[in-house]
Amino acid sequence: MSQSIRVCGIRPMLQALAMRRIQRGWIWAGLVSALLLAWFVLPVVTNSIAEEINPINRLRPPSLAHWFGTDQLGRDLLLRCIDGGRISLMIGVSVAALALVIGTFLGLLTLRSRLLDLLLMRLADGLMAIPSILVAVALVSAFGSSMPTLIVAIAVPEVPRIMRLLRSALLPLRAASFVEAARMSGCGWGRTILVHLLPNALPLLVVQGTYTTANAMLVESGLSFIGLGMPGETPSWGRIIAEGKLYFQLFPYQVLIPGALLTLAIYLINILGDELRERLDPRLQAVSR
Repeated sequence: MSQSIRVCGIRPMLQALAMRRIQRGWIWAGLVSALLLAWFVLPVVTNSIAEEINPINRLRPPSLAHWFGTDQLGRDLLLRCIDGGRISLMIGVSVAALALVIGTFLGLLTLRSRLLDLLLMRLADGLMAIPSILVAVALVSAFGSSMPTLIVAIAVPEVPRIMRLLRSALLPLRAASFVEAARMSGCGWGRTILVHLLPNALPLLVVQGTYTTANAMLVESGLSFIGLGMPGETPSWGRIIAEGKLYFQLFPYQVLIPGALLTLAIYLINILGDELRERLDPRLQAVSR
């Protein structure tokens, strides 16, 4: 009797948790969608207004006319933050895509032979021993500041993490029975890896891509803050913060608002990664059931 009561009590609890998780996922998906809509639609409509200089309105506090206030040149801070968020997100997504492609390719090569595994892992250990921001600073300083250079410079330190993640996920499966069956049926090494092994790691790669996007946005903001970000007057959250730090004591919103938006964006992307992990990881789905 007590065991049946315990089971009957646990099952509704798990169902309630699953329903709450679904509702929470829809909430975060709506927030991310609204953020993406603001980043990519509003700058197209207000691009000329965002860069319009109006010295009469310089350093105005937040008001109905300018919700986030204006900067030292009289430009609307809200529009500049939105435009800067679009640039940061474009760089973050591009970095994640490039790092995933290169990291997946190198991670699959580690499964080909022990010699390649040893060489690539030692190279990955060397890169991971250096802080990613220092690698990006060195590459940008050597090759100049531009969007392609920023993407490559930020993606290079992310490649070893993806490579090690893929290797750790697929290495135990290399001797699995379904892999041996595929090899015995005549599948070559490349087909076995791509068709039978790689699909098992795709959920991990998707989740890691969200974390890489968030980290790339943070690194890009740091580079822009020290003057190594996008060239010219291209807005970026890091550049907006760097320009506003000169007026922080009198006008703290110049730094706090773009800093809060950067924090919110990274938080939402990380939460999106957690939600994807819960949806795509079979072990977590089995626990929720």
